[in-house]
Amino acid sequence: MKHSSVLIVCLNSSIGGVSTRMEGEVNAFIDKGVDVYLLGDERVKECSYATNPRVKQVKIADLGECNTVDKIIEALNHVESMILENNISFIYSHHPDMYFISAIASQRLKVPFMITLHGIGFHLFNNPFQHFILRNFVYPYASLVTCMSPALTTISQIYAPETNLRLYHNLVNTERFNPINANNVDDVDNRWLIVSRIDAEKFPGLVKFIEYAYRAGIPGVVIAGDGGLVDKLKQLLSEAGIVDYVTFLGARKDIHKLVHNYSAVAGVDRVVLEAGSSMKPVCILGYNGGIKGFLKADNFKRLAYTNFCGRDLPDLDLNDFVTEVNKVHEIDLVEIRSMIEKDYSETDKWTENVGEYLTYMEFKENKDIQVLYDLMCFYNKPIEGQIYTSPVFKKYIVKDIMLRKEKNLTTEYQEFLGLLENSGSFVKPHSYAIRDSRIKVADSVNEGELIFSSEEGVYLNDGVNVELESYLKANYGHKVRIKIRAMTHDKDHEINPMIMSVLFKNHDSDQGAKKHNVEGLSVSANENIGYFKYVPLKNFMWEFSFDVLIKDSSEIEEIRLKKWQAKEFEEIFIEKIEVQVFN
Repeated sequence: MKHSSVLIVCLNSSIGGVSTRMEGEVNAFIDKGVDVYLLGDERVKECSYATNPRVKQVKIADLGECNTVDKIIEALNHVESMILENNISFIYSHHPDMYFISAIASQRLKVPFMITLHGIGFHLFNNPFQHFILRNFVYPYASLVTCMSPALTTISQIYAPETNLRLYHNLVNTERFNPINANNVDDVDNRWLIVSRIDAEKFPGLVKFIEYAYRAGIPGVVIAGDGGLVDKLKQLLSEAGIVDYVTFLGARKDIHKLVHNYSAVAGVDRVVLEAGSSMKPVCILGYNGGIKGFLKADNFKRLAYTNFCGRDLPDLDLNDFVTEVNKVHEIDLVEIRSMIEKDYSETDKWTENVGEYLTYMEFKENKDIQVLYDLMCFYNKPIEGQIYTSPVFKKYIVKDIMLRKEKNLTTEYQEFLGLLENSGSFVKPHSYAIRDSRIKVADSVNEGELIFSSEEGVYLNDGVNVELESYLKANYGHKVRIKIRAMTHDKDHEINPMIMSVLFKNHDSDQGAKKHNVEGLSVSANENIGYFKYVPLKNFMWEFSFDVLIKDSSEIEEIRLKKWQAKEFEEIFIEKIEVQVFN
């Protein structure tokens, strides 16, 4: 059967690796005589494939997160309308929510569908129940499921039948990403360029690279990319005191030119290929927050296994990173360019790949998904909210369908529902790394280092001031423990007779006047007191211990002890003061 038209369904497909891959595929489909129609959300308008004048039609719709019955009905209506109006031959989808929609439309209109599994779409589903739905109701009925790396293909065998699972590597336009572009640059900036989205997947690697680059003496970092965690990254830079070290360019469409303006490149996946094709040194940023080293001829094949993300390679420590930076000039960039041209160049390759796609496009009957959709519509109101978290959807609708299948599948489903009851059984990759991300621009303190100690007993009288010399601390945050051993001679005291006031460095300057990110202290409206803690003295000797958690680069300069509403002739004796700093 000749397939003359394709509907490509896009969601959350903004500028980036997915967009670049789709650009190559769209051109190849058209070159093969297949009319291309696009359906996507607002972000699709930013992408070059959507502005391709050879595309027949681009429809923008409010697809949103298609995980409620109403949103699924709405999105399905958009898909089916385009298929019927344009006599579409097959559907091609790039997002997990749209895999499900495409499978329903395929069955209802009897047209085949194919999907491509991307790293983020495959691993960061909204709910693990979505894995179950896709594995049992979608993947087996797709005419083709494509992956972009051997590692992802291996993982996908757990979910998709091997009979319709195929590997198609990411490819790079070696004519666009060409070392000749360097001839147009008069003066190369010594800073390094990161090309990356600033999102959940990429964030941990971005943070670690900035930390290593700063400590290795790289003059600065420039980021070409945008995303939902830009403000979070800027916050970490502020806490580390290196806001000016990083420049944000936002999303760019001229990366092929931009890479030649800087000394070297850092990124992951397709960016590694693009930099290598441009004959620029490129450092691989790990998804887990580690740095994987530089692309070289001798590690090229191993990096290719995971789509050049180095997920199966050890992280570099700072010393190893510095060593590799100092040897960047030894990398054989010519050989790397040659390897990319041989196996990863878009030239003729996308046309060949798309030609293979078309040979697999045969419709597969999928009665179960039709029943699933009909029941979803029938129980729309009782389902309430997201289908993947709805007890009605999981325990009644899907269960009824599973009962029609083999007995072992019903047992498997019951076991799966049991696992879902324990949310700790499932984790989202990268979430822990984002939570723990810090930019560490100096060596950490020795745990519990004593930075002040005095056992010279003194009476408080007009006050006691403890001046701290600058101490070694972790600039991304640290803890100070203040111990005070003291007593009041008054035997009947109902209020706190002493106050501890904490002053930070440059407290009289504009910079010091800003609010510090501190826990364990209160803030007084009295400027002479600032951050403080009441000390509830007793009429016998007692040791008080206060932990002050400092979450930014602030540093305590002075601790002042003062009488506070003490009786007129009350004597307060301080036997010991000790200050420790912790990581």
